[in-house]
Amino acid sequence: VVFGDTLTLLAALGVGVISTAVILLALSARGGRIDRTGLLLAVLSGVSNAGFVITDMQGVRLTGDPIVYGFTLAVANAISLGTYGRLEGLRPLAGLRSDPLVVLASCVLSMVSYLLVLYGLANGPAGAVSALRETSIFIGVVLAAVLLKERVGPARWIAAAMAVAGVALIRLG
Repeated sequence: VVFGDTLTLLAALGVGVISTAVILLALSARGGRIDRTGLLLAVLSGVSNAGFVITDMQGVRLTGDPIVYGFTLAVANAISLGTYGRLEGLRPLAGLRSDPLVVLASCVLSMVSYLLVLYGLANGPAGAVSALRETSIFIGVVLAAVLLKERVGPARWIAAAMAVAGVALIRLG
């Protein structure tokens, strides 16, 4: 609303379905109980998430190029976090030496994922892009069940299905 983005009715419904799916997933993890501390942390996380989505959206729109913005931010983060790590006595490149393929693959996949989000923010409404971003939680549920052979109950599968339906509604909207 602040930046003049609008959603169609279907896209707004999709955002609502994905948000409900996230809540269902959280409830399934706690046996259907609401933990006040967890709820407070979730709200704070949501506020933080909204802050960086708005920051990214404005950054992409001001630079006019999601790739330029994304790589500039990545370099700034690498310098600042690397410096902070060294000041704390950590060795930021130790993981790269011990398992270079895993570290490089993680970096590439993380950067591609972030650039896709930035592309979405440059070309679509922030609310819909932000909701789509949260579907990564549900990809994690599927990977946990299929690759890690973890028990995933019916509520989590329903939440995953709702997320897919929400994505479809956003796309149709």
